[in-house]
Amino acid sequence: MNRLHLILLFAGLCCSALYGQQSVQPQEQSQTFQKALRLYQQGNYTQAQPLFRQVQAGSDNDLERGEALYYAASSAIRLGERQADRELLGFVEKYPLSPKRWAAYKEVGDYYYGIGRYLYALKWYRQVDPDFLSDRARDRFIFQYGYCLYAAGNKEEAKTYLSQAKETEAYASQAAYYLGFISYEEDDYQGANQAFSEVKDPKLLEEKLSYFQADMNYKLGKFEEAIAQAKNYLPRADEEEKSELNRLIGESYFQLENYAEALPFLEKYQGRNGKWTNADFYQLGYCHYQQAQYSEAIESFNRIIESPDALGQNAYYHLGQSYLQEDKKTEALNAFRQASSMDFDGAIRREALLNYALLSYQIGNAYEPPTRVLRTYLEDYPRDQKRREIEKLLLDAYVSSQNFQDALEYIEANGKDLDKQSRQKIFFFRGIQLFAEGTYAEAESLFSRTLEESNSTLWSSRALFWRAECFSRAEQHEQALADLIAFENSRKAEETPEYPERNYHLAYAYLRLEQFPQAAKRFADARANFSVEDARWQDAQVREADAHYAGSQYSKAISAYKKLAPTHPEYDYSLFQLAKSQGLVGRPQQKMLELARLEQDYPESNYRDDALLERAATLAEQGQEGQALAGYRRLIQDYPEGNLHLTARLREILILYNQGELDASLEKINALVQAYPESAEATQAVSTAKLIYMDKGEVSKFAAWARDLRFVQLTDSELEEASYSAAQSLLDQGRTAEAIRACEDYLKAFPLGARSGILSFELAELYYNQGQKDSALPYYQRAAKASSSYSEKALTRVASYYVETEQFSLASPYLEELLQTAQVEENKRFALSNLMKWFFEQGQFDRCVQYSQQLLEKPGLGQRLEKEAWLYQARSSWVTGNKNQSKRAYAELLKTASGSRAAEALYYQAYFQNESGDYLDSNSSIEKLAQSYSSYKEWGARGLILMARNYDALKDPFQATYILESVIENFGELLPQKMEAEALLAQIKAREAQNNSSVNPQNKRP
Repeated sequence: MNRLHLILLFAGLCCSALYGQQSVQPQEQSQTFQKALRLYQQGNYTQAQPLFRQVQAGSDNDLERGEALYYAASSAIRLGERQADRELLGFVEKYPLSPKRWAAYKEVGDYYYGIGRYLYALKWYRQVDPDFLSDRARDRFIFQYGYCLYAAGNKEEAKTYLSQAKETEAYASQAAYYLGFISYEEDDYQGANQAFSEVKDPKLLEEKLSYFQADMNYKLGKFEEAIAQAKNYLPRADEEEKSELNRLIGESYFQLENYAEALPFLEKYQGRNGKWTNADFYQLGYCHYQQAQYSEAIESFNRIIESPDALGQNAYYHLGQSYLQEDKKTEALNAFRQASSMDFDGAIRREALLNYALLSYQIGNAYEPPTRVLRTYLEDYPRDQKRREIEKLLLDAYVSSQNFQDALEYIEANGKDLDKQSRQKIFFFRGIQLFAEGTYAEAESLFSRTLEESNSTLWSSRALFWRAECFSRAEQHEQALADLIAFENSRKAEETPEYPERNYHLAYAYLRLEQFPQAAKRFADARANFSVEDARWQDAQVREADAHYAGSQYSKAISAYKKLAPTHPEYDYSLFQLAKSQGLVGRPQQKMLELARLEQDYPESNYRDDALLERAATLAEQGQEGQALAGYRRLIQDYPEGNLHLTARLREILILYNQGELDASLEKINALVQAYPESAEATQAVSTAKLIYMDKGEVSKFAAWARDLRFVQLTDSELEEASYSAAQSLLDQGRTAEAIRACEDYLKAFPLGARSGILSFELAELYYNQGQKDSALPYYQRAAKASSSYSEKALTRVASYYVETEQFSLASPYLEELLQTAQVEENKRFALSNLMKWFFEQGQFDRCVQYSQQLLEKPGLGQRLEKEAWLYQARSSWVTGNKNQSKRAYAELLKTASGSRAAEALYYQAYFQNESGDYLDSNSSIEKLAQSYSSYKEWGARGLILMARNYDALKDPFQATYILESVIENFGELLPQKMEAEALLAQIKAREAQNNSSVNPQNKRP
């Protein structure tokens, strides 16, 4: 003790002695003070305080008043009065030499310490000088002051006082306990263990010492000791401690690789504040994995949705393996992809990337082409033992993903290492792709390259068939026929999918080359390869009859037409052809019966007007002019806009003329030439009028009448005829350039001439065949206005021009007219398909559905138009809210669709399955979309978002969030899909964060 301290202590003792000489003796104390003191000592501060106040106010003894002030202030503190501390400070200031000064500070501090208000206690303890306390009181003060410092968070100062207390007999165990706890909190486990080892108090040993020691031993890697101590304390632990102890025991067993023992303890863990961490989920999942409990492992691993670290890479890899064990390959692909994107463990990355590549090849990949994944593996691990196997898979992946352009480039760069069959396969499939795109010349070139590699493989046989199709599209029918015959005779022909169609295609090749007997035979043979319901069977049946008819084998034609069933889509056509055939073999009565049957049974048939005309002509040939006249008039009335309307009117005029009804004939002639001045029939009608006027002896009237007709130039008739003959001669000789000039000369000289319509058409065809469609257009338009046999073709050419140049507003009126007037079914189908598309673009979806349905009802539609009809019906129905019709249409489309349309149909199949709660089936559809149509990014992105919704409904948050993160990362250019993915991801993360403290809803997957 230094000198100054001794002086102060001596002075204090002296003052205390002087004050003590003046203290109030018990016999001198008033009865009121003694009563108050008894109440105070009994803890009855409420009743004691006013009595002390009374003594304080009324006593004449200053020392008694001081004592009363002290006890009144002490009672105020114990009663929690707001100004109590000031009152006690007032006592100290008024009676600085009172022996109760230090006792006052300590006593109040002890009071607050006793009720657990350590910060209040600390405030008073700081006023105490322990040197004025007894040894026993001093030991207690030092311990309690140290504990209050610890409670206030002042650990360094607390350690100073607790270390002093540890040296006392009374507080050694308690001080060691708290010193150990401070070391534990500071992660100084060695120091903590040392301090805890000095704790001897049984009560303390029974409290949480085992709990802390177990945790420390775990952190020190002494797992067996940790397990023993935790199990020892477990029966005494409260619920929160039990949860932590179960975790500690489970994790210790986990570290000892005793996964079976770890499982029950880890499963009992309740989390902190009800939340687990990624590490918690990982350990539980890994224990299940080691026990081959893969479904349970998945349930734990897939809760780890944010873990950009070694633990996450390991978890995702084992999640992928667990999915594989459960045969969930799509889910496994996502897990392996995530694990392969991390570099924390090189061996895990390599295995994960290999599995990711193999699964991409097997089931497809919606995020990136399987070919890219396979090439990444080859580039990252060029010396891998499985290189050759991966290279083979790479080539197959190019084919299965229909990425034939890149495949072609790859074999051009690496062709030396590839076998001929691999080269052939890629040449062939790229040719098929180009054929589907309508680039027939390029396709033909690739089919030829296929044949150059080898002429005796499956691919060479198939290449012959498809090269024939290219020749056919180019109207090189002789080459097409030669290739089809070569295909039929090739070694592998019978193994190809095209072989059953050979007779059908050969039949058409013979038909186009006008080799009708061979065509008829092949059409008959073709039916053996198709079912009766197949449109090709039905087409072959009627085309066989047509071939007999075209070859003048009318008896065989009759027999063939009669075989068609009434349910055949071209039955009305067959009746008309049958009737004509009957007439050609000299059976007019039978012909009339068949025509009447067609008219009666098929009033809406496209051949009804032809039948009316044929029937009237037959009656006229039989001399039944009255009935013939009635027939022509019926045709004129029923088909005012039809192609045969003018023919019927002209024949009506001729019958009237032959019957001597000259005035009636002239009346009909005048009406015809006024309504259709540019038609060939008008010219013929004028010639008939000339005969009538001559018969009547009124040639001057004819001349006057004819001058009023703009298209009749009587003075130039010989010049016009000569001009026409010259043009027609050049056309017949194929002298194109000269024929063009001659036609143009005629049309300039005789714009309203009798042959202006036919020469306009011929001139348009010349320009068209030279690829000068712009020059051809005005002449087609002119020819289309003239009612004749060529007007339908001209009308079709005009409509096609505007469709091809995407001028649909100009095309639509021509398409509408073509739909109403066309006799050729192909032209009707053309009009319907393009009107369907036009009304869809215009947003008239109901009309689009109407035309699509009409198109589907047309016979001989063909696969391309059928697919278009189902597509537009599906889209329009979707927009109008008719989901049932849209679902049905997409289902039909999916049967035959390819490319982007198949991707679209698969997406909507998955959508409707999701809507019905069939989440697994929906995912299967999206897997097909990813496997076969990964190049169509919009449908891929939409499919992935839908898959994420499926997984969310199936309670698999890893898959859901991983897929959404991948969409955001890989489809950023598709803003609507990116925004939808971000919103859904935030929603799922917010929900998962409620149970997993490692999840931050604001974070994105790295």
